[in-house]
Amino acid sequence: MWKTVNRYSFFLAWLMASIATLVSLYLSEIAKLTPCKYCWYERVFLFPLAVILFPMVLKNRRDFIPYILPLTVMGFVISVYHFVLSYMDRCPYLCRSFVLSWVGPFLFSFLFILLMMARKDAKKS
Repeated sequence: MWKTVNRYSFFLAWLMASIATLVSLYLSEIAKLTPCKYCWYERVFLFPLAVILFPMVLKNRRDFIPYILPLTVMGFVISVYHFVLSYMDRCPYLCRSFVLSWVGPFLFSFLFILLMMARKDAKKS
């Protein structure tokens, strides 16, 4: 099973980033849920992932990994900080999507794990 996940790790990472980007855009543009300041910071690190991972999936390239890992780490840090502030009711911004704010840390950590698996697989080759 892990070999299959390893083989398709870039595709899974791209799929997750793309779905998260589309859902985020849907919630803000169509459902009219205004994102708070921290939600915007998370988007800054999420949106480029869908764009950068796409050529990696198409051409099976591994040389972009050093450019993607900082995006996932910084997105994870900001989303955990946002989650903690929202959970403790200390967030200075009204984030109407508290239910969705817990998704951020898990999304970025899962993307990071997928990319580390792809990196490990690239070193073997």
